[in-house]
Amino acid sequence: MSWFSTGPKNIWYDTNNPPTTNVFLFGGLSGSYTLTTTGSAPTNLVPGSTYYIIEQNTNSFTITNDFVVNFHFVAGLLGPFAFTQPANAVTGTGAQLNGMATPNGLPATAWFQWGTSTAYGNQTPPVSVGTGTNVVYVANTISGLLPNVPYHFRLVVTNALGVTTGFDQILDEANVVAWGANYLGQTTVPAGLSNVVAVAGAYDHSLALKPNETAVAWGDNTFGQGTVPAALSNFLAVAGGAYYSMALENNETVASWGANILSQTNVPAGLNSVVEIAGGTYSSLALQSNGVVVAWGAGFFNLTNVPAGLSNVVAIAGGSYHNLAIRNDGTVTAWGDDSANQTNVPAGLTNAVAISAGSYHSLALKYDGTVVAWGDNSAGQTNVPAGLTNVVAIAAGGFHSLALKNDGTIVAWGDNSAGQKNVPAGVTNFVAIAAGYFQSLALTPQSLANLTIVLNITNGVPLTNNIVPGGIVYYQVNVPMNADFATNTLLFASAPLNVWFSTNNPPTTNVFLFSGTNGAYTLSTTGAPPLVPGSTYYLGVQNTNNATVDYGVEVDFHLLNAGNPISGLSVTYTNIAGTNGFLLTWFAPTNDVFQVQRTDALFPQNWQFFTNFISYTGPLTATNGLFSFFDDGSQTPPGLPPVRFYRILLAASGSSTHTNLVFISSVTSTNIGSVNGYLVAWHAPTNYLFEVQWTTNLLPVIWQSFPNIIAYSTLVSPTNSLFDFFDDGSFGGLGPVKFYRLLILP
Repeated sequence: MSWFSTGPKNIWYDTNNPPTTNVFLFGGLSGSYTLTTTGSAPTNLVPGSTYYIIEQNTNSFTITNDFVVNFHFVAGLLGPFAFTQPANAVTGTGAQLNGMATPNGLPATAWFQWGTSTAYGNQTPPVSVGTGTNVVYVANTISGLLPNVPYHFRLVVTNALGVTTGFDQILDEANVVAWGANYLGQTTVPAGLSNVVAVAGAYDHSLALKPNETAVAWGDNTFGQGTVPAALSNFLAVAGGAYYSMALENNETVASWGANILSQTNVPAGLNSVVEIAGGTYSSLALQSNGVVVAWGAGFFNLTNVPAGLSNVVAIAGGSYHNLAIRNDGTVTAWGDDSANQTNVPAGLTNAVAISAGSYHSLALKYDGTVVAWGDNSAGQTNVPAGLTNVVAIAAGGFHSLALKNDGTIVAWGDNSAGQKNVPAGVTNFVAIAAGYFQSLALTPQSLANLTIVLNITNGVPLTNNIVPGGIVYYQVNVPMNADFATNTLLFASAPLNVWFSTNNPPTTNVFLFSGTNGAYTLSTTGAPPLVPGSTYYLGVQNTNNATVDYGVEVDFHLLNAGNPISGLSVTYTNIAGTNGFLLTWFAPTNDVFQVQRTDALFPQNWQFFTNFISYTGPLTATNGLFSFFDDGSQTPPGLPPVRFYRILLAASGSSTHTNLVFISSVTSTNIGSVNGYLVAWHAPTNYLFEVQWTTNLLPVIWQSFPNIIAYSTLVSPTNSLFDFFDDGSFGGLGPVKFYRLLILP
């Protein structure tokens, strides 16, 4: 600042509002005074602030003056950088919030906003983070939290050029849900495990962090990776690799246990000030509070050679044989194996707020809630679902990917060979996710004890699902008015399940039907419990195991008359090709298939099926075709009676898709009547009719139908009988391999 005047005056400096003659600079007819950001208080220059210059005239006359203020601007200065890291030391009533700030050359201040929603409403006391261009680790402890309530938080950093907010994070005590592969118990969550604050997925084992700073592990324990050393505690974070586990201790050091095949558990001596850890297949990573990455373990693919010049890192992730890091400019650095382009970070990727590395693919979450994926796409793991937005967390498994949305739902894509994409139905409000090689994990505050879910099911449509330990899934079944039987089938299950029947609303475990990994129970209008046409019942599937179970279920009705309109029905006594009989004709949709029943008296009625399977014979109309059936008496020896009554039943509308409704009991190579063939046998409700299909190849599969319509062969009970079909090779031959399936004709 500089000036001149026609008489002496005093110049004062003040930051008060309203200003006062607080700090005297000097007096005279002219002069200047320079304020700097490095000057001594109270006359140091504070970018973004306001100060006052006061001119004081102590003369007895009026003076004229001129006054100028000039600023020197530093080129290249940026607004501050803010990165919110996961909370730790979560106790239910308190937590430590963490983040990385960069002042970017101007004095900066940082604090955390927190609350039960993204409106926050609370903040920690502001702290100075200096003026540098390197990351500054910021941590603050909050208290007064409500147990088992999700809290949101983010880091806020401000300097003279603006205010920057980090991405929102969530902390909570919650319940663990796991699904996918369980061949080594990696999704069998330990009984009683609750109030978990973090989860981690490893190769074939899983880890959880409890609020008392202890860890729990389950799954593969071949190398002791699932046995947390008794001498270790005070954990702030957990991570896992192929056959080992890691933990960040509250003194900012790292502990590791399990396989040490390639020195992956040999934590470097003197490693301290660690704020984040990550595990790969055979190598480990640690992020220090100064933004420096330390790596150890397997050195192939340069896994442990942290790129020269990599600094100011705010997040890390380890894949099978590659590593990822986010820098304080929001860019991603990758190194290690690039056989599937997993380290070829997409050009222009910025504003990354989270990263995750899979077996051979990589994920990044951007500040705008979208996901970027690259690398191996052999199972579609980098095909981010179109329109996926509002994502708050990501996790990469071996060959699958997970995204947690801000509405508490999980989206999964990629490999599903072990059901790792099948998020358990009915579980909501997820707050965290993790992924192992073939398993997925999540946290939800929702109580999983006796979790009851009600879903809809459609007649004849198989549904696959999975169910958490202790859970019950009910399927609402609406019974058609013309149904006389309902077959309730457990198609498969990865562990035994209980199946229940209930007419209560809300449903309960009222009537036990059966248990196992497959099976069926047929309800009838004359059985107990009875099938009531026009009513609603609930089919319950209950999991009493300690692990999530995958299963399939289906409900199929036998319908007396499906009610499709027919027209032009006529019955004519005639002679066809020298044979007398009754000719029935009618019009109906051309894709319908019918059966005909007969009775020779109406009091009492005794309806019997003809064996024929009737399709349209022509000619066609715009929507209908002509159907015909000739009763020549051959199916009712000794011939035709003087009076006969008929009725028509719709057997199917369109192509039948009712496969695997009944399990084939046996297929036996045998000789019947001096003819070799395969005898196919099964049990089913007595009034069912079947069509049998065959194929000689499952890749590709081309099913072909035998022309026969199969009724029961041996009456076992009024509701369940033996069916059989003898394949003599007339269709498709009798090669070394032949596959069969059953189609039920309702």
